Amino acid sequence: MKSGLLFMVFCLWACCTIAQSKTIDSLWRVYNNTKADSAKIELLIESIGYELEGINPDSALGIYRKGLSMAQNSNYTSAEARAYMYIAIIKMYLGDFDSSIHFFLKSEEQFEIMSRSPNPLIATKGLKGVATIYNNISNVYNSRAQYPQAIEYLQKAAQIFESMGDKSSIAACYINIGSIHIHLKNPDLALKYLSDANELVESISLEKANDIQYQIQIIDVNVNLGIVHFDRKDLEKAQTHFAKALAVAKAIDYRPKMAACLNNLGNVALEKGNLKEAIDYYSQGLKIREELGDMRGVALTKTNLAKLLFLLSIKEGKPMNQKNELIARAIELASQAYKAAKELKSFQIENESAARLMEIYGSIGMYKKALDYSSIYISTKDSMFAEEKTKALVEMETRYQTEKKQQEIEKQQLVIDKQRTEVRRQKLQRNFFIVGSMLLVLLVLVVYRSYRQKKQSNEIISQKNILLEQANEEIAAQRDLVVEQKEHIELIHGELTSSIRYASRIQAAVLPSPEQMDNLLGEHFILFRPKDIVSGDFYWATGVANQLVFCVADCTGHGVPGSFMSMLGVSYLNEIVHKEGVTVASQILNRLRSCIIDALKQKGEGSEQKDGMDIGLCVLNLSSKQMQFAGGYNPCWIIPSKEHTAERLVSRSEETDEPYNSEILQIKPDKMPIAIHKHMEPYTNHILQLYLGDQVYLMSDGFQDQFGGTQGKKFMGKNLRELIFTHSHLPLTEQKIVLNNTLNDWMGQIEQVDDVTIMGVKID
Repeated sequence: MKSGLLFMVFCLWACCTIAQSKTIDSLWRVYNNTKADSAKIELLIESIGYELEGINPDSALGIYRKGLSMAQNSNYTSAEARAYMYIAIIKMYLGDFDSSIHFFLKSEEQFEIMSRSPNPLIATKGLKGVATIYNNISNVYNSRAQYPQAIEYLQKAAQIFESMGDKSSIAACYINIGSIHIHLKNPDLALKYLSDANELVESISLEKANDIQYQIQIIDVNVNLGIVHFDRKDLEKAQTHFAKALAVAKAIDYRPKMAACLNNLGNVALEKGNLKEAIDYYSQGLKIREELGDMRGVALTKTNLAKLLFLLSIKEGKPMNQKNELIARAIELASQAYKAAKELKSFQIENESAARLMEIYGSIGMYKKALDYSSIYISTKDSMFAEEKTKALVEMETRYQTEKKQQEIEKQQLVIDKQRTEVRRQKLQRNFFIVGSMLLVLLVLVVYRSYRQKKQSNEIISQKNILLEQANEEIAAQRDLVVEQKEHIELIHGELTSSIRYASRIQAAVLPSPEQMDNLLGEHFILFRPKDIVSGDFYWATGVANQLVFCVADCTGHGVPGSFMSMLGVSYLNEIVHKEGVTVASQILNRLRSCIIDALKQKGEGSEQKDGMDIGLCVLNLSSKQMQFAGGYNPCWIIPSKEHTAERLVSRSEETDEPYNSEILQIKPDKMPIAIHKHMEPYTNHILQLYLGDQVYLMSDGFQDQFGGTQGKKFMGKNLRELIFTHSHLPLTEQKIVLNNTLNDWMGQIEQVDDVTIMGVKID
């Protein structure tokens, strides 16, 4: 009891000394003047090591290892558990996640021993320590994007805190689980955990009302709930939660959180179309970030403000002087953000601010500057890609240096162990000398034997040092080779990606713009998902007199080869319809096939490449609503309106068309591609009578041929027809969302196998 009291007095004195000096040197002086092993262990683990963590993680790691060794020799279980935990935290900070988990599990073993203590106080500390370790392990898995394991350990921690009745800690676990589900795009699960966390936070007694950590927890749970509702497009609830978080942040004057909440409220206002309100929120956040000196946050906010001012300037009804003022202010803010991005070396902000300047200058006819910033926008996109790849190699290098330093520490530990052996030998020599001269001969023999052992040990250590140096040289040479290869690959990748991106811009220019498609087709959707940056699928529409011509085509291959064929197809279609004046669907395909065969010099020889395209093409008379359809492998599906269920086909081929039914009509295409083929008959011209509300669908085979699902099978055309019919009551824009989400869910982790294009048109 007396020794325990003396130890507490000594620890109090040591803490006061540390608070006054606040230097590592003073901590070491206290340590060197301390005699009690338990006090030395506490100084190493809780003071010296902690002070070194932010200055030199490697030095802190050595201190914690020393404290761990002393704790193990003294059977000091609590200190051993904490030493393992702090070592694991540093390993996680250094990016060595496997070692981090290893040491966290070592710490968990020691806390588990404490939790079984008959002393209730020690048992409670041990149980809380186990839960804390589970939380830390979850952070490691979260850093490695291993989210199922992260959630598993958070749930384990929550169960322990539930048994202890620690509501605040339970809420913290639920907030973290909800945050992970937000990242995993699981809004329902995220909302469940965050709602439970919110109930726990609100049920905590009023005694914690002035607790800063409790207030921060209120902010965190409301910010995360706001994000979930924002992602679910429930803007009113999102705004309510962001506003509540902002109020709490203001109450405790937590300015970084205030700025973040204002930014979120600005996002909600922008989504609602309240541009002036969004500008007000962003401006308030900008002021706070400028006062905090948060240059990155300032640059991002200025980029958002520039975008909003530009959107305000293009609103109809604005006087010209106001438009010019808004555009000038938008250019000023975007230019300031771009300058800050260059100073911060932030490719992300540089890319976004360049995009704003490119858009603004292009809208006011300053195409030279718009072109300059478009080049910056493209180059920073490529740089961000290269930067992400480089990070992985930097992490590899960091782990290599860390392991190397660990080897040096272990070598130093060998020297210390050798010194300890020498001390024991000297003590033994002294004792033998006291016994008397009669044992002198025996003592000489022992000394001689020890000398031989020392020499042999030194030789072994020298040999190991030579091998270690050779291994280090080999590792360094391999690292240099990897760096050289990486730089060469990145150069080639950058050049190829730049070329392909340029090709994609050319292809986008050839295809009809969204505005053109809106003017021609009215209510419609186009699901266009290239497998690569450029696509072998293409869609096309045009108007001639009182006729509307539209199609979807699937060219041979995908990527760059397919894109060349798609641009060739668009060019010939324009020439056939506009220059030659052909408006009969089957004749358009016959003429297109001739053009493709001539252009590719196809002669039908067995060894030549059978390049070409599959296509479905419609010609709609805007007055009579009669529609022609001709197809090569690509079908046409029609969902009749409920008001008009009469027979639609005016002319059809009994061999190629399925029987009509009241749900969906499939007009089968001819089994001939737009290319040289063994059977080359004229394409069939189907004529159909359509009515208002009818829905017409054209598609390539990419969707139905996509592998996925639980068994990795194709989606199949039958399932696609059923999917379209099931959701045909929805507006076409929502049908597109359903198709896109269904394809994502079906693919899962499987790569997209082909370009996907589906066009839906409603007759109005």
